[in-house]
Amino acid sequence: MALANVAWVLASNGMRVLTMDWDLESPGLHRFFRPFLEEDVLSATTGVINIVDNYRWAAMEEDERGDDWYLRYASVSEHAVSLDWAFPGRGALDFVSTGQQVPGYSALAASFDWDVFYGRFAGGLFLEALRGDIKRNYDYCLIDSRTGLSEIADICTIEMPDILVNCFTMSGQSIDGAATVTRSISGRADRDRRVFPVSMRVDEGEKAKVDSGRRYVRSKFDEHLAWMSSEEREAYWSKAEIPYRSFYAFEETLAVFGDAPGRPASLLASFERLTALITSEAVRSLPVMEEATRQRWLQSFFRTESAVAQQVLLSYAPTDRMWAEWIASLLGSAGYRVALEALSATGPERISASGDVTSIVSVLSEAYLQTYEAAARSAGRDILPQVPRLTGVQLPQSLRLAGPFADCPPVNVHGLSPREASEAILHALGEPIQDTAEVIRSALRFPGTEPQVYNIPGRNPGFRGRDTILETMRDRLLRSIPEAMPQVLCGRSGTGKTAVAVEYAHRFMADYDIIWLIPAEDPAFTAILFAQLADQLKLPKASATTETARNTREALRRGDPSSKWLLIFDNAGDRDRLVPCIPLGTGHVIVTSCHPTWSGLATSLQLTKE
Repeated sequence: MALANVAWVLASNGMRVLTMDWDLESPGLHRFFRPFLEEDVLSATTGVINIVDNYRWAAMEEDERGDDWYLRYASVSEHAVSLDWAFPGRGALDFVSTGQQVPGYSALAASFDWDVFYGRFAGGLFLEALRGDIKRNYDYCLIDSRTGLSEIADICTIEMPDILVNCFTMSGQSIDGAATVTRSISGRADRDRRVFPVSMRVDEGEKAKVDSGRRYVRSKFDEHLAWMSSEEREAYWSKAEIPYRSFYAFEETLAVFGDAPGRPASLLASFERLTALITSEAVRSLPVMEEATRQRWLQSFFRTESAVAQQVLLSYAPTDRMWAEWIASLLGSAGYRVALEALSATGPERISASGDVTSIVSVLSEAYLQTYEAAARSAGRDILPQVPRLTGVQLPQSLRLAGPFADCPPVNVHGLSPREASEAILHALGEPIQDTAEVIRSALRFPGTEPQVYNIPGRNPGFRGRDTILETMRDRLLRSIPEAMPQVLCGRSGTGKTAVAVEYAHRFMADYDIIWLIPAEDPAFTAILFAQLADQLKLPKASATTETARNTREALRRGDPSSKWLLIFDNAGDRDRLVPCIPLGTGHVIVTSCHPTWSGLATSLQLTKE
């Protein structure tokens, strides 16, 4: 909380401020900024773990390159999100999260090997370059991190800061722990690094205990403030406290809006004093804000009661999954909780176990009805649970309906525009149509949309089966980190690996702007295919094909011209030769290979002849 408020005070005084959340295990800094951040932009933007992971992957490449190749990865701007607030002058407040919050985030954060990052990949050199980039572009960078003795704590207490604000509560354990951290870094001579110990959540309700705690704090930290005179230390200890105020115990509220100005005992005043300490009195207070503006924005921090969202079971045939994902995103944007179930992969026990489902939406097609009828015959009963509402969304123009789907007319979306289809589905579910345009904007791309650039062969109308493989691969790719780098279809020659990859590309075509199939037996030919992709994307070409290929991969990593891409490396041989050809970023990668050894680099899916 202190960091968020100090950052706001600095930006309000015309400073360019960057805030970074390095608490990889329990990120929370963004909650204080939530009224000024677009949720969809924040969730789609990469952060701290992605910065170091992108560098780690790039460091694995063995191509010849200049000594400063890593500088392109030591740039924080593409990972920063600006708060939507008009700060005065050149003032700005940017935020870098712990990382893109996708299902695989926790696995990446927990498994990232910091010892290898430092030892094998010269991580210290990279972090120094990142530090330099931040200092060139911002007046202040405030990093939120847990203290302690660990690799991440060392980065935030030793590698990065010029000033360390060491925060602790008045408990003995907290004071002793903070003193240990301070002692471990105070004697380092690598940089002029100052440490400010600051007591947090000081409750004046127990005055005798507070006074005792203050004396204990001074006994632990006075020696580390030797650079101050005795008079300066006395003045320091009168300022280096943040009081406890119960008003702020319930929501993540910024004191710059919660407290009226000019009150010395307020939480805001304590943050202003802390700002003055950090800036050597250059910034001492928050500029006056209009009271009406303060009160209006204060309301945006308060928790409001909302109705529990309805649970919808969205049932579909695997061939129609792109439609299912689009409908799920549409309903999610309208406030529903949606669970997707592939009909052919779901037995009666599993689908009937959805006890909290209030509504079922079935994506109706020939494939769905055939699968449903076969499953119902096998089970000897209706396999869908009994719920108050069953809604069918019909994809083809005409369809012979039977069973429960014949009892109520379905929503026929054949030939409808995205807006028309959205309104029809929401209306069928009884959802009042208010701002349909906003709901559509938040949904995924409408099925049937073709990529801007693609080179895959035509879809095989005779393709059958492999639904479990395709469903599994889609699930893993949507988890993004780290499973999406890449997915490998393994199997002997003739098992249909390429056919499965091409079917995936057609089945989920609407989700991508770029789909590019690259024969991967020969690295030289792979470079030519990347150069051809550069032509299609209208990217600048270098004199050498290999350099053009490298620049194309870098453009894809940056999301230029799009972050929604799919690369298929077909018939790959030596995995070590393929690794440098795989770009990072938010796109997806599929590899087909006869070689089964891909552990440590990708997740493999084994194919056999059907």
